[in-house]
Amino acid sequence: MNTLVETLIREFRDKLPTGLVRRNLAFHKIPNKIHVAMGMRRAGKTFFMYQNILDLLKQGVPMEQILYINFEDERLLPMTALKLGELVKAYYELFPEHHEQACHMFFDEIQNVSQWPLVLRRLHDQAKMHIYITGSSSKMLSKEISTSLRGRSMAVEVWPYSFEEYLRARSASTGTTLRTAKQHDQLKKYLRDFLTAGGFPETLPISNPQRIALLQNYVQSVIFRDIVERHKVKHIELVKNIVQTLLQTPGAPFSVNKHLRHLKSMGNKVGKTTIHNYLAYIEDSYLAFPVPLFTSSYRQRNIYPRKIYAVDPGLYTAHSFDQQDRYGRLFENLIYLDLRRQGNEVFYYSTPSGTEVDFVAAHRSTGRYRLIQCCFDMTDKDTQVREMRALTEAEKTLGIKGEIVTPESYLEHWISL
Repeated sequence: MNTLVETLIREFRDKLPTGLVRRNLAFHKIPNKIHVAMGMRRAGKTFFMYQNILDLLKQGVPMEQILYINFEDERLLPMTALKLGELVKAYYELFPEHHEQACHMFFDEIQNVSQWPLVLRRLHDQAKMHIYITGSSSKMLSKEISTSLRGRSMAVEVWPYSFEEYLRARSASTGTTLRTAKQHDQLKKYLRDFLTAGGFPETLPISNPQRIALLQNYVQSVIFRDIVERHKVKHIELVKNIVQTLLQTPGAPFSVNKHLRHLKSMGNKVGKTTIHNYLAYIEDSYLAFPVPLFTSSYRQRNIYPRKIYAVDPGLYTAHSFDQQDRYGRLFENLIYLDLRRQGNEVFYYSTPSGTEVDFVAAHRSTGRYRLIQCCFDMTDKDTQVREMRALTEAEKTLGIKGEIVTPESYLEHWISL
């Protein structure tokens, strides 16, 4: 085991990159907590770990006091709680002086370790160390955090690049508050490019069709590794069918009953509970998210269809040939993701007259509510009237201030360059 740990340390030192695109994200600065980063595969969790390791090195922490282990490494599989404990024990045998020093343990994709909370709880309670973990399952990690790790951890969510991070990754110079017409037009072009390509870090330097193939590969990996294998799913083709449907229709309502009738018409013998379970698995894997109706009625919230948004706008391009209102759908998906990044719980709203407002955002920390209406193109008069009518009615009914977000207002007020 000592030899294995030595190999892992040496390999990590050799591959630790510099010049990373800095994420608009940080672990909570709360002492004596296990730091948790959750998000979809390939969203950037590993590089976020690297970012934190590089910060520690800049602060003067010696490399020998940092241990990074990626449990996606096939040489470590199958990994058990016992073997994880042995890895940490071997590290201290190599560096016995570290028993008296604050060491930093980075465990990537921890969900691949069976019964991992048992070891982390013991290490956290007994050893003098800071622990950082990542995982690709929100509910699994949340369940363990709320039981075995209760009170010992703080979690953050890692998403694919935001538009601001995308600009930084492309080294885009677009001006600040006073932009020239050329800078403004260039920024709008970047926005259209981002809506089409998405923000998965690995895809940025790749052009079509390689990018589409890579994004499709990401989704297949999530289906098989984070849904089928993790949850012991038997109806693999059914999961694929649901995922394809969700990724092809960002912002569209998804009705379980309607989809169930469609599946049965094709000869599939499946029950409503199965569909609900698969939707929960998809959300758990950070692939797509259901947005419920904003209402105080629990019954109505469960009866009304939920609107679906993908973890990244690029997944729509990779899974759909339908170009109708493409930018409108993708822009709405972008705003949903930004609201989630800002720490909001997100709903949609149907007014008494039957019009719809895209989002009601409820901030988890401040309790502030906002109404958000998205429109990619407001040049048409009828569109302006329709969008404003729905927002005005919702403001009067709910007593919540609203705003219409267009590409122009988004570029001026929603991002800081």
